[in-house]
Amino acid sequence: MHRRRFLWLATTGALVAGGASWHAFTSDMARARARTLGRSSVIQCRFGAVEYAIEGQGPPVLMIHGTGGGFDQGLDFAAPLTRHWRVIAPSRFGYLRSGLPEHPSSENQADVFADLLDRLKIDRVPIVGGSAGALSALQFAIRHPDRCSALVAMVPAAYAPGRPPVEPPNALSQAIIDHALRSDFLFWSGIELNEDAMIRALLATDPELVRNADPAERTRVRAILRNILPVSDRAQGLLNDARLAYDPAPMRLDLIRAPTLALSLEDDRFQTLSAARHIAASVPGAALVTLPTGGHVWVGRNGEVFAKKNVRKQSTQDREEIRCRLERMVIDHGIGLIQWFQSSALVPQILGHENDQDRAHAVVAESFGSFVADDERDPGRHGCHGKRLRGERFLRHAIGVRAEETE
Repeated sequence: MHRRRFLWLATTGALVAGGASWHAFTSDMARARARTLGRSSVIQCRFGAVEYAIEGQGPPVLMIHGTGGGFDQGLDFAAPLTRHWRVIAPSRFGYLRSGLPEHPSSENQADVFADLLDRLKIDRVPIVGGSAGALSALQFAIRHPDRCSALVAMVPAAYAPGRPPVEPPNALSQAIIDHALRSDFLFWSGIELNEDAMIRALLATDPELVRNADPAERTRVRAILRNILPVSDRAQGLLNDARLAYDPAPMRLDLIRAPTLALSLEDDRFQTLSAARHIAASVPGAALVTLPTGGHVWVGRNGEVFAKKNVRKQSTQDREEIRCRLERMVIDHGIGLIQWFQSSALVPQILGHENDQDRAHAVVAESFGSFVADDERDPGRHGCHGKRLRGERFLRHAIGVRAEETE
C-alpha cells in the first residue's frame, strides 16, 4: 500500500512539474513573440523579403546583428546610439521574416543593404556589423564604397590568415545544431537546465564572467541568450551563419576606403581577435581596439564598447569647444562606437572643410592608430597635464597644418 501511494505521489508530482514547465515555456514563448510583434516592416528586394526596423533620431546608421539575432538584436545592441542616431536594423537572410535566397552569401546580403537604403532614400551610412554580421558589413564597404561612410567590425567572425577553422562543435553544440535549433521547447529547456553550457556554446563567453558581473550586465547577457527564442524563426539564419563563419573566405579588405574600426576581446572563445587584427592591418588607415576580457559579448565592457556619454553634433558650437571635446574622447583611448561616429562627424568642422568629409574621416582613422602607437612608446606621461599633451599630440597629427591655422 505504501508502495502504491509512493508511486501515485511520484507520478502526480512528475505530472505537476511537467505541467508547470510547459506553462513556463508557453509563457516565455508568448513574451518572446510579443517582443518582435509590430516592431518591423518588410520590403521586397532582388533576393526576396527583407525585414527591418528603425529606432532613434538623427543621422542614419546601419546595425547588422550577429548569430542568433534578427532586427531585435540589432536594436538591442545599438540602444546606446539611438539618442542621437537613427538606427536601421535589418534581419539578415533566414532570420525572422527575412527570406533565405538560393545563394545566401555575404556578398548578396551586402547588396540587400544597398537595396534597403534605396528604398529608404538614404545615400550613405556608417555600418556596424557584429560577429557573423561583420561578414556582410565588410562586403558592404567593399562592394558599395560610395554608400559606406564608416565601418565598425565588432568581434568579427571573419577570415584571418593562418588561423585554423573554428573548432568543430562539441557534443552539446552539435546537439543544439541537430535538434534544438528546430525546437523552441528543446532550446528553452537547454537554457533552463544548463544556462552556463548554453552561454559557453552559443555566446562563446566564460559563464564565470557573467556570474561575476554586476546585475545589469548579467541581465543584458542573459537576455541575449533568451532573446534567441523563438529559435525556430531564426534557425535558417543560424545554420547559414554556421556555414559562412566556420571557415570564412578572404576578402579584398584593401579596397575598403571608409574609416574603419575593428574591435575584439582577447578571451573571445570564437577567436575573433585575429580577424580584428587582420582587418586593422589590411584596411588602409583602420584602427584596432582590443579588450582583455569580456568574451564574445563583451561582458562588463558595454560602457567601453558603446560609450555612455554622447557628444552632440551642434553647428553653433565654437570650434575650440569642439576641439576640446574631441581631445577628451581620445585622452584615455576612449574610442568607443559613439565617440568614433561623433568624432568622424565633428572633425570636418575642426578642419574647416565641412564638405570634405571623406578626407577628414580617413585622416582620423589613420591618426588614431598613430596616436595609440606614440602613446604606447611614451607611457611615462601621467596625470592631467600629460593626458592633455597626449590629446594635443593626437589632434595635431590628425588635422596637421590646419590645426595650427585655427589656433
